[in-house]
Amino acid sequence: MGAPATIAQSGHSAGNVNYVPRGRVPSEREIQASVLAHWRVFGLPDTLVAAIPNQFAAGQYGLTKGLFDLIVFAPGLPVGFLELKSDRGRASPEQDRHRALLDKLRIKNEITFGRDAPIRVLEQWGVVRRTAGGNAA
Repeated sequence: MGAPATIAQSGHSAGNVNYVPRGRVPSEREIQASVLAHWRVFGLPDTLVAAIPNQFAAGQYGLTKGLFDLIVFAPGLPVGFLELKSDRGRASPEQDRHRALLDKLRIKNEITFGRDAPIRVLEQWGVVRRTAGGNAA
């Protein structure tokens, strides 16, 4: 039995941004697209998962280096932040500082690694329904 493919629910073609060939580690951009596509399919009512466009924050007015990748709203949450990292990624010092502030303010936040971890967090936070078998779609 081969290694499982990392493919989002929304498509399997190589032209689809959510497709990652078997054996290749998905980039943070691909993980983000895949998580957002997963929420669009499996998101629960009255929830929102949105990207924080902050990739090139250094030196741009109004952008803050180290902000997390996704902001999440859901009943009972009511707000959370997700930082998405590839399997080989690591948090920057700025992200560590933001996480410390979020923790101090008791705002839910997670730094996740790989494609499936952010989906598990969204399930735990009540933002998406659990998929069959507990695997990300």
